[in-house]
Amino acid sequence: YLSIENDERGTFAVWQYSTDLFDASTICRLGVHYVALLSAALASPETDVRMLPVLSDTEQAQLLYGFNATQSDFPQDALIHQLFEAQAQRNPTATALVFEQQTLSYGELNRRANRLAHHLIALGVRPDDRVALCVERSPEMVVGLLAILKAGGAYVPLDPDYPAERRAYMLADAAPVALLTQRSLIDESGPTLPTVLLDVQNPAIEELADSNPDAGAMALTARHLAYVIYTSGSTGQPKGVMVEHRNVTRLLAATQVDFQFDDNDVLTLFHSFAFDFSVWELWAALSYGGRLVIVSTACARSPLDFYALLCREQVTVLN
Repeated sequence: YLSIENDERGTFAVWQYSTDLFDASTICRLGVHYVALLSAALASPETDVRMLPVLSDTEQAQLLYGFNATQSDFPQDALIHQLFEAQAQRNPTATALVFEQQTLSYGELNRRANRLAHHLIALGVRPDDRVALCVERSPEMVVGLLAILKAGGAYVPLDPDYPAERRAYMLADAAPVALLTQRSLIDESGPTLPTVLLDVQNPAIEELADSNPDAGAMALTARHLAYVIYTSGSTGQPKGVMVEHRNVTRLLAATQVDFQFDDNDVLTLFHSFAFDFSVWELWAALSYGGRLVIVSTACARSPLDFYALLCREQVTVLN
């Protein structure tokens, strides 16, 4: 608390505080704020006390300008999947995905995604079109995500664990032009739009070109949508947040400054792909040549199994 005394020498203020809760620098800062408040009150006695400043000019400049000096260089014209494609070209035999007993190299993942992307383009997917993806955690999930982006679309992830009512609402609200899913989920999704089953071998897709689709021919730019992920809906109906490619490449560039990801890193895709933290996990691995370990739903819910997975795969980056 603050006590103020007057004597012939002037006015003195004494702060008393618990050292278990505060350190001296905090109390000194409070003292500076108090002096700033008193000075402002004397200069403008008619002003409501709630409108008087408490920050010094230096603190105000730091708060308004210093802390907000977040400009940084990043590849503003790059597409997310192009960052992955560059890694696939640089080191096609490196392991990109691990899921239980399955592994996929960068080259094989890229080829599988390309064939599916060409199929989606043939279905009519165009830049900014939304494509829904409802699959269990698996390599097919990542193949689907990449294919949608390569086709110019924006993926709309539907977690199979979501209640059917929520998935139906998201499908109606996002108005996707196509749905990628699995045979076991098709009845629950009840789609009335073009549907591709990722767990069913399709000879027509297997025969398509495995080359990268031409983003330039599609006039696809970093200002086109990359994904639409829905909020929790805790304050009402879930809302689809539309995110562009450049938003994700900016995120990756900003975190790269601190983390310095490279092809020695191993990351887990632990969060649901319908939760936005998965974006950072997924693309921080595949954009810098790292290895992505997809955590199964059962493993994610078992701390002991998850810990064993981290040790076995020698994970270097964990959220």
